[in-house]
Amino acid sequence: TKTVTLHLDRDVDSGEAVNVSYTKPAGDNVLQDAAGNDAGNLTKQVVTNNSAADHTDPVLGTATVSGHDLVLIYTEASSLGL
Repeated sequence: TKTVTLHLDRDVDSGEAVNVSYTKPAGDNVLQDAAGNDAGNLTKQVVTNNSAADHTDPVLGTATVSGHDLVLIYTEASSLGL
């Protein structure tokens, strides 16, 4: 299983749909499967964000200082966005 991750210029809300297009480029930088088959073109493929919205605020658990580093550890299990 391979994953292609697209980094968008803004957050996509839960339930929001976006259009994704892909045009196979000339040359060697082509998306391929494990057998070497090129991925086909996509035109305005609708993708809906079906992830559950996170409404839990991160809560500071501990803070420590080591030399020049201040380390803040939050209690929420998910990653913090910076």
